[in-house]
Amino acid sequence: VGEGGWPLEVISSETSALPLLQAGWFDPGALMGCYPMAREPVEQDVRNKIDAMRRIGMNVAIVTYVEYHMYPYYPSEVFKYPPRLTFDVIEAVLSQADQNGMHVFLGIGRGSDWLLLWDGLSDSLRMQRAVDLSSRVATELWQRYHHHPSFYGWYFTHEMNDLPRASAYYDPLADVCHAFAPDKPVMVAPSGNPIFSPQILKNSHVDIFAPIDCVGPGYKDHKYTLNPEIRIADLPEVYGHFREMFEGTGKHLWTDLEIWRFNKTEDAPTIPAPFDQVKRQIEIESRYVEMLTAYEFFGMMEAPESTLMLGGEEAVHLYKEYENYYKLLISNLKSTKP
Repeated sequence: VGEGGWPLEVISSETSALPLLQAGWFDPGALMGCYPMAREPVEQDVRNKIDAMRRIGMNVAIVTYVEYHMYPYYPSEVFKYPPRLTFDVIEAVLSQADQNGMHVFLGIGRGSDWLLLWDGLSDSLRMQRAVDLSSRVATELWQRYHHHPSFYGWYFTHEMNDLPRASAYYDPLADVCHAFAPDKPVMVAPSGNPIFSPQILKNSHVDIFAPIDCVGPGYKDHKYTLNPEIRIADLPEVYGHFREMFEGTGKHLWTDLEIWRFNKTEDAPTIPAPFDQVKRQIEIESRYVEMLTAYEFFGMMEAPESTLMLGGEEAVHLYKEYENYYKLLISNLKSTKP
């Protein structure tokens, strides 16, 4: 039996979640050239970005995946391919988060089967292969990184829309991860209009659900309209339904709030959303969930002092606009007694 402590700060808020982005997602692939950047990334850039998260109140970093199409971002014996970068990205994130007193979720990855929980739900052999691979990855991550105090929990990278059927993958993998340390939660991010009920949620072995708000692509009626405003108009109804489903289930309802939009003209596929849009998403979703997480920090928000300039000037602009909002709001919240 081990004992430990972690400082907590209680802040008064009129909404279920603080109207702040308390976590930032990080796709390591963002460092591979899919967004504009001034030069090749080095380990210190990752550490600087973890510091930049902490500066604006993001106390949680979520690594979306530790491998991409079987190429790892850390020294691995599970995958036959060499690491995609010259440094251990996972070690850099965890050790810097240790220094900052932050929490980190490690995303297992999807291997080579990216559509497992969309078109593989009826294939029991395919599901078992995915469970086996993910279990080996989780075991390796635990062996390499469990000593980091910032290693807080697990993220299962495979997204789903149908929880009852996706549980054939989620539940056995959650059991593997909980066996390492029962106190480390497992999180998933449902997409679209996910299928679940209070009983299905209660029976799930997953601890935290962070539905993707789908604002980036303007999701509507199973289609991408590329108009974020269409999805924003639906958010109160969508998240109101989520909250009803989660009542009394013992599960945690977060949100995966998209701070990007599709780019219709340039080479980069996505660009940072304007802050006024992000602020409206925050105002709506904070009424219904326990915690707001921002997808994704790398490439969409960049501290002004960065020399990497990942995401370019638009990412710097969104960071500065949000930082001003954060400083003003946190000052006002702390001035109100809990």
